[in-house]
Amino acid sequence: MRASASLLAAFALLGTLSSGCNQYELFRVSGHEQASFSNEADILFVIDNSNSMYDESAALGLEFNAFLDYLTDPEGAYQVTEDLGDAVTNYVAYRAQLGKFLDYQLAITTTSANPEGDEDPGESGSLIGDPEIVSLETSGDIEDDFRRNLLCEATCWTQADLPSDPTYEDGDPPGDALTEDYMDYVCGGTSWENTECGSGTEEGLESAFLALCRAVENPPEECFDETSPLHDEEDAVSLSNDGLVRSGSKIIVVIVTDEGDNSRRLSTADEDPQVYLDLYEKFDNDIAFAIVGPNYDPEERTLTCASGTTSATYIKRYQTVAEATGGFYKPIAAQGEGADDGIDNDGDDEIDESDECGLTAFGDHLEDLGQLLLELTNIFPLQSIPDPSTIRVYVDDIEITEAPCEENCEATSSNEPIFGAGWVYDPSENAIVFPEDPPDFNAVVRIYYRPLSGMPRSLPF
Repeated sequence: MRASASLLAAFALLGTLSSGCNQYELFRVSGHEQASFSNEADILFVIDNSNSMYDESAALGLEFNAFLDYLTDPEGAYQVTEDLGDAVTNYVAYRAQLGKFLDYQLAITTTSANPEGDEDPGESGSLIGDPEIVSLETSGDIEDDFRRNLLCEATCWTQADLPSDPTYEDGDPPGDALTEDYMDYVCGGTSWENTECGSGTEEGLESAFLALCRAVENPPEECFDETSPLHDEEDAVSLSNDGLVRSGSKIIVVIVTDEGDNSRRLSTADEDPQVYLDLYEKFDNDIAFAIVGPNYDPEERTLTCASGTTSATYIKRYQTVAEATGGFYKPIAAQGEGADDGIDNDGDDEIDESDECGLTAFGDHLEDLGQLLLELTNIFPLQSIPDPSTIRVYVDDIEITEAPCEENCEATSSNEPIFGAGWVYDPSENAIVFPEDPPDFNAVVRIYYRPLSGMPRSLPF
């Protein structure tokens, strides 16, 4: 329970779906203090838009339904796909269910932090697309808007060789593969073929920082120091990403790249990204990172299926940030995925089937992200350390009983305990957790308890 609760706490997204309603309330007996929790999630995708990423971007865009699926269905109705064609045919309309659990919005920037010449969209933390911030309020269709922003503006297609399909009719899925005709329909013409490619120096951590700098009224002074590409541009870029970050929301940064992090505030040999963790702490919102990047095993010290000139040092920066913020790190490519890249990936001086590398299942990664966010609507941090025997939990004025432990209940068990329906007090996070059936966002949740210190010393029952 402790390990999962730590991850849960990193993404606690509870409370208000819209202004003035859906309030989750927390009370403690000492003064009946009240704290509001927000279920607003501001999700920033930082996409590597260098010229080696078009396959990965296509997979992300076409399997984005997995993410939406887990936001709207607690059981997860995601259908496993064999290839991108299957993913597209399974790309159904989820809009009627969107927002059932979370009030989320999506935006895209790129890993290009230092533009050459005039700044293009997506560079130096600016946002890409129209609308730049995709949400139920701003979008006619949230899936289509996100996919269009990603595929038409945030992806470099210069080296892609897409097939033609003269039989394609506008509005149809692309079939077995992404085609020129499908892209022409999605993007409203052929402009996607000439999309500007991003820098080969991928600065994911810096780009995320710059995007947040542009989104808040009082950004940290480091946003405009001599290291920053925004140096001397404070007036020009102030609130240029206005609306990206909402008060009290949880910020989720999703970085997708086939390279490690080469951000400017770190020396070449520095694998510790603490300087960026310190910068993210300067923002009022909690920030967590979910990263899909090169496949490096820090225990075995092996780097496999990597493209370009990335190094273990650069990858470990991402892995450290993901772990430190309670997020996750997933491989973007792995051996055994069926793609023959002609590289000796396992180091045995031979190129054979064991060296085959291919994209990992993006649907699985997006499913993990959606599942995390969905599950993390079930944790309620407490303001004081309680006497656990006095905790009383009410959902819509109905008292909820404490959840029984059903498996792995012994203190000596190496596995996490499994609980039934009800609530559990997790002392490691000082929070009430609902292992099953989290309250609906419309519910009013009240938690009463007697603090171990402070007054009064009796409950109002």
